[in-house]
Amino acid sequence: MSGEGTVKPIINIDVVSDNLCPWCFVGKRHLEEAITSYPDTQFNIKWKPFFLNPGASVEEPIKEHLLRKYGRNIPDLDSPSNPLNRAAAQAGIKFNQSRLVVNTLASHRLVFYAQRFGKQNEAIEAIFKAYFEGGENINRTNVLERIGNELGLPNVKEFLESEEGTNEVKHEYAEYSRRINGVPFFTITKDGARRKLALSGAQPADAFRDAFDELLS
Repeated sequence: MSGEGTVKPIINIDVVSDNLCPWCFVGKRHLEEAITSYPDTQFNIKWKPFFLNPGASVEEPIKEHLLRKYGRNIPDLDSPSNPLNRAAAQAGIKFNQSRLVVNTLASHRLVFYAQRFGKQNEAIEAIFKAYFEGGENINRTNVLERIGNELGLPNVKEFLESEEGTNEVKHEYAEYSRRINGVPFFTITKDGARRKLALSGAQPADAFRDAFDELLS
């Protein structure tokens, strides 16, 4: 245990993610599991926007979307043997397979807004649960307003009905899309050290632990 007055080491994690990416939700759970092994370390997590369907204007059921995008050669979304469903179940997630594929700009803007009040991680969690487990449409202002109100964010309705945050979200996406082509993507650093580690995909908790151990050694 840390002694009284001991300064905790600080690990910073930037997570590039899209709010309709199921592996991003699974990866979040794996990251959280790994973090519990380090009670004497402070973790600062920042979520960065990505768009798997940039400029999407059509809302469609997930099954129809996958059929249109990949053809008939897609796994059974309802099967427990589906690798994604298996990973989700192990992480305590149950997907609502009636969810719609929607534009995620508005939900990324809410995450951007929540960061001002130190509630970005809570906003991501609430959006993930509403979308993946509740099957809610996270492109709807009323859904995002409710989430923001539940988090205690001020003036949520006014923010969502404005254009505030739009340029910032698009700028961050443009920056990251030049360097990566898939999410989740984790960049991990330690305060006071130059070393930077990167993990791509919904890595298991042990992969995060290995990265933390390397930075803390």
